[in-house]
Amino acid sequence: MNPQLLYHTVDHLLAVRDPNDYSVCRAYLPVELAHPVEPWNVQRNELMPLWPALDYAATKLRFSQTKESLEDSEEFLQLKSALASVSIPPGIDKIVAFACSTMTWAGAEDHRAVPSMAQHTLALTVRDLLANVYGEGARVITCYAQTQSTG
Repeated sequence: MNPQLLYHTVDHLLAVRDPNDYSVCRAYLPVELAHPVEPWNVQRNELMPLWPALDYAATKLRFSQTKESLEDSEEFLQLKSALASVSIPPGIDKIVAFACSTMTWAGAEDHRAVPSMAQHTLALTVRDLLANVYGEGARVITCYAQTQSTG
């Protein structure tokens, strides 16, 4: 990567006290020259991912395993019972899930160790349960999930 000029606002200069980002000698310098270091694959001439990622087939398999595990759990039965026992207003057509992170993270061998997979699964499970409450002919319920920013 090429060197970059970084500009820090006065508010940033006065507020940041992180020892990794703050030093007295740089405390009041609003501009600095930075040279980001990132892993680079020389053979492929491309940036390497910062975390191990699963391919589509492996992600889909883990998602299926997580969904089956959730549907077999006591928590799923409690959620299903709770949704069936309350009056749900008509017209819900969106489910929005915040801060779900990525489903493709490959850092754990066990699908249950990846919280983001469970979060995505839960959003879709709530959608399916609501669709069952509304019955045939109801509007399609769309799920939106916010994942982490990569830039």
